[in-house]
Amino acid sequence: MMQPNPRRRPTERTADHPRNAPVVLRKELNALGYHDRAIAAMVRRGQLARVRRGAYASGPVVAGLDEAGRYGLVSRAAVKQAKTDVVLSHVSAAAEYDAPMWGLDLRETHLTRTDGRTGRREAGIAQHCGRSRTATWSSATGCSS
Repeated sequence: MMQPNPRRRPTERTADHPRNAPVVLRKELNALGYHDRAIAAMVRRGQLARVRRGAYASGPVVAGLDEAGRYGLVSRAAVKQAKTDVVLSHVSAAAEYDAPMWGLDLRETHLTRTDGRTGRREAGIAQHCGRSRTATWSSATGCSS
């Protein structure tokens, strides 16, 4: 049986790959002149899809994603909404590397705080406490806060 290569590089996705769909926050839409009613109307029409509270992505793109792809959008939205510097970790980081998600619980996004402070768990986010050097991080899709 072949052993996995621990130095395997992440799968390269093109910038226009559906799993790399941009996540836009409510405050960014507001700054572009879209008020909450306009955002709700775009969601109803299917132009936008709500990824998590206050975060949206292209409706048609989200509709075409599998569970792991939608989980990736939720994870990137959580990083973008974080009030402190965080990196994706645990299952959430594995998803960005296109690792198989068979049977894994994708109800919670895992982030690790880079400031070494205590994490917390709420609203589908598990913030872990961590302290590491920037040099030990890697990015499969450019996802960072």
